[in-house]
Order: sequence, then C-alpha cells, then structure tokens
Amino acid sequence: MSHRVRALRTVGAAVATCALLATACGSGGSAEDAKELNVVLVNTPWARALSEHVPEFEKETGLKVNLQQYAQEQARDKTFVSLSSQSSDLDVFNVLPSNEGFKWRAANLFEDLDDDLKKSSDDYEADGFTKSMLDASRLDGQLVGIPVNVEGPVVFYRKDLLKKYDVEVPTSIDELIAAGKTVHDKSGGKYVTATRGLSPTVAYTFGNVLHNLGLEWTEGGKPSFDDPKAVEAVEKYVALASDAGPKGVVNNGPVQNAGLMASGKAAFMIDSSNELDSVVGSESKVGDKLGVMPIPAGPGGSHPTLLSWNLGMSKFSQKKGNAWKFIEWATSPEMMLTLAKDGVAPPRTDLWEDKSFLDLHQKPAEKEWVESVKEIVETGTGEVGPPARDQDKARRLIGDQIDSVILGKSTPEQAATEIQEGLTPLVAEGE
Repeated sequence: MSHRVRALRTVGAAVATCALLATACGSGGSAEDAKELNVVLVNTPWARALSEHVPEFEKETGLKVNLQQYAQEQARDKTFVSLSSQSSDLDVFNVLPSNEGFKWRAANLFEDLDDDLKKSSDDYEADGFTKSMLDASRLDGQLVGIPVNVEGPVVFYRKDLLKKYDVEVPTSIDELIAAGKTVHDKSGGKYVTATRGLSPTVAYTFGNVLHNLGLEWTEGGKPSFDDPKAVEAVEKYVALASDAGPKGVVNNGPVQNAGLMASGKAAFMIDSSNELDSVVGSESKVGDKLGVMPIPAGPGGSHPTLLSWNLGMSKFSQKKGNAWKFIEWATSPEMMLTLAKDGVAPPRTDLWEDKSFLDLHQKPAEKEWVESVKEIVETGTGEVGPPARDQDKARRLIGDQIDSVILGKSTPEQAATEIQEGLTPLVAEGE
C-alpha cells in the first residue's frame, strides 16, 4: 500500500472515529464537528500542485476544505489580519518562518506544532525531516510550521565554457570569482557571472557568502557587521556581482539571472535551486551544457541558505484536530513524492533517495542538482536574513549598502558600518 493511501486512510479513520465517539471528540455543535477547514495558501508551484489533490483529502475524510490562494503579499496581509484579530475563521496557512514568521511569532499568533508532530501516525514518518529543516521552522523554540518544500542558492555553470577556456570547476569562493573573471575576460566580455543585485533580494545569496566565511547575521544579540570578516564577505560578494557581472546588475533578481543563463549569456549563475527548469528546461539554449553545484565552502565551512515555505496553524482555530489532519496529509511522504513530479523539491531527506524521485531527474544537470539540494536539506541554515521583525527593512538595508559598493559610491568598510548601525535597532526589535 502506498504512503499516501495509508496516510489518507489513517486520517479518514481518525475523522470517522471522532464522528462515532462524540463524547471523545466534542459533542454536537462543536467547531471540530463542523467538518470544514479554512485554508489560505500563497500562489506558489507547491500550492497549485497540491490544490489538485485536495478533493482526495475531502473524499477520504469527509472534511470540506475552503481553499483560497493569493499572491504572496495579499496572502500575507489576509493571514495577518485574521491572526491579529484572533479570528477563528482561519485554520491553516502558508508562512515563511524566515520572513513574516518573526513578526507573527512575537505577537504569539502561531499554534506550536511540536506535540502534533510527536503524535503523528507511523505512516507520516516524522523523522523524514532533518534537524536542519525543522530548526528552520522554529522561532524561539516553537515549531511554527511544517516544511512543504525546500530551496536555496546553488551555482549553475557552463561546463563547455570552462573546458573551452581551460578553467577548473571552482572549489572556493575565491576560485569562483576568479573563474568567472577568466571566462569573461577571455571571451571579450561575452559571458557574465549572474547573481542577485536587486536590493530586496540580495540577502538571500549574500548570506551564503557571509556564513561560509564563518559569521552569523548576529552574535550575542547584535549584528555581526563590525567583524572584519563581514567586510570580507561584502568584498567577495561585490566581486562576484561586478568583476564579471552584467551591466545593470543592481536591477537583477532571479528572473533576470535565469534569463541570462538560459539565453547562453552567462558562464555562472548563483541563484535559487528553484530555477532548475528555467535554465535546463526546453526553453533553454544551453540546458545540455550545464552543471550544478553548491556554493563553494569557505574558511567557515559550508552553510547553505535554506528556504522553505511552511504550513502553519492558527492559535485561534477552533478546529485544531482537523487542521493538523490536513497538514499531516499535505506534508506526508507520499504527497510530497507526488508533488515532486510537478517540480516541487521535497524537504524530506529520504525522498531524495527514492528511485521514483531520482527517475524524474535523469539529465546530468538534474542529477547534480539533486546532490546540491540534498546538501541544502541536510546542512542548510534557515537564517535567510537577520532575525528582525521587519524583514523587508532589514534586507533592503543590506541590499542597498552592497549595491552602493557595486556602484562605486562607498567602500566595503563603509557599507559594513552602515549595515551594523542600521541593523542594530531592527535586531533589538526582533528579540
């Protein structure tokens, strides 16, 4: 029997038992007996893929799922309004613990899911989530959500160009910078290194460089940008972005970077693992020429940035038992394997060894992508940005200062000082 069928039957049996044993699961008229759930999801590939299977959950459990999907900001606003008003009209929702999670946790809006995870069914295989994945879903020790996908920055690179220009595959940040510059110079500027320069998005890729040099965003409750290694991190990131970077790099995010790589204009691209299909798929001019690897380790080791959407539960839901049944079903091993067929990278390590999952990734670049994302799942850090409640302000501050160095308006030392001073009050608010 498949994982998903077992999980659905387990959920269905639990709901049926509650219906028969009203004294144990609430007597007539309770919110749990309403058999409806209100779920708000962000319109992501994961949510779109999952929504096609929701009727299966409804059929097996007898629960009606009122599912709403919105663009990220709209979903975030709608969810926050419901949570902050302590309304019981929301049960399950998408959340990024590394972003809005800081603000929502400070306001005590999450249901802690630790007990639910511990009591989950054997078929759920809770130990399939690594410590790194669950740590990324914890804030102040509270498990605010269950991961539904995984991504992080990786390096996409042109194997043919490295061979043509006699360049070894980089094994360090310095080698990556040098390799990009060599290909750029020897090709007369034809091929660039593409990484993020668009201010609000820079922290996502810059954080990997910072962590691999041995620094956290904060140390002892204070920003770490007064450490000389932070200046070095800024220097190295600016070198990646500008030594062989494209014109207008400060305007580039993942869409622009993927466009440069897929069109054959980039030798290296440092961006999200989610861009695999964009650069390897049928629309790419160079998909059969690409390699994929983790961002190289530094003196501080390898600490890849790990980003994962989560499913959280409202602290004010009156249907928490049924809400957990939905979360358990949506994040079960079998459902995650099913969604992997739609390109969703699962946050469960065991699935990355599953033959049916590996069969989906047979191109050389896809196989290397699997190994790269496995490293993110196993060793990644969920600190996508500094631990500040106002993530937008904190990340934009970092991006603005790094951009000022790229544009020649300030030095790495000046940028680090400005970041240190600007982050100090924001980090204090996040405590």
